[in-house]
Amino acid sequence: MKIILEGPDCAGKTTLANLLKQKLTDYLYIHNGIYSKAYKPHVDCLKLDNVIIDRHWPSELVYGTIFRAGPSYNIYQMEQHCKNNATNKYILCLPPKDLVLKRFLERKEHEDFEDVSKVYDAYHLFKNMYPYWTLYNYAEHNTEEFVKREIYGQRD
Repeated sequence: MKIILEGPDCAGKTTLANLLKQKLTDYLYIHNGIYSKAYKPHVDCLKLDNVIIDRHWPSELVYGTIFRAGPSYNIYQMEQHCKNNATNKYILCLPPKDLVLKRFLERKEHEDFEDVSKVYDAYHLFKNMYPYWTLYNYAEHNTEEFVKREIYGQRD
């Protein structure tokens, strides 16, 4: 299974990824980052099994649109490439905007841009356009319980 984590900076992706890495010790963790030459790494990581992918085509859609002239590759085509594997798990990290903005301000000196507000708004729109993504909100979800339910399928 491929687990794809998405969301704006300071939305809990790293926290969730770290817990997943502890639990899924046979999984490879890949952080794709945000950059204009993302196509090859995005395709390459889809060839792997048992992988946690931190950032993929939604990041290219959001960040490419906001900070560049648009995505550097065909987003629809990449989404279809991902959806070809029915066992993929898609997780959108999106806590309330005020929490993301607060964390961003605390970490601002480590970020590549000045404001995450437009990025958050784009992911909020993304959530409505792509409802098959599972929403993870660190303000409402216990991370351990979320992993048990969404990754292992354990229900209380």
